[in-house]
Amino acid sequence: MKGISKLLPLFILCGAAFAQEEKVIAKVNGEPILLSELNKNKEMLSEQYAAISPDFLSQKDSSEKMDKMVMDKLINEALLRQKAESMKLKVYERQIDDGVAEIKRRFQAENPAAADEILAQELKRQGLTMAQFREKVKRDLMARKLIEETVRPKVKPPQEKDIKAYFDNVKAVLDGKPRDPSIKQEEYEEYSNIAAKFKELISERLRVRHILIKP
Repeated sequence: MKGISKLLPLFILCGAAFAQEEKVIAKVNGEPILLSELNKNKEMLSEQYAAISPDFLSQKDSSEKMDKMVMDKLINEALLRQKAESMKLKVYERQIDDGVAEIKRRFQAENPAAADEILAQELKRQGLTMAQFREKVKRDLMARKLIEETVRPKVKPPQEKDIKAYFDNVKAVLDGKPRDPSIKQEEYEEYSNIAAKFKELISERLRVRHILIKP
């Protein structure tokens, strides 16, 4: 990945850096990735594994694997965002409002006020302000727009056998199976990212369900 410079793997030693939450652990074309970002994303990923595949967390190197998955995710997001910015793709405030509203609808709350309360509780749990959350929504929308406008039109529809093979590889990652030697490391990382996104979606739904049924 051109333009990416990683520092020493201090992000693995999260516990020893409690006083340096804003420490820069990597740069993507000059854009810093902070230790606090990695810690927050790793915490959410750990919750996802606890809900979907708890056996993974018992593996000896699970923490190091999550560090790598989170770093890959943050780097990929930064690259997508930078590409979108270089192409001058715009995300407007009303689109961010729509994105926030879409997330609130997933809560299946009784009324808008209840959805606002659930969102506020979730942001507090994750240590995010509303401004930070809106920035995250903006980044996600920029990546989606980039894919829709530049990538998707160039992609040929896959054949059924290709879809099944792709699904099987993602499922293997979800099941915690070791990488098949025939699969390239770059491809395996892609499957891992898709699996992580799937776990994030399922974990979100589980958290929402827990909030809704909590007495």
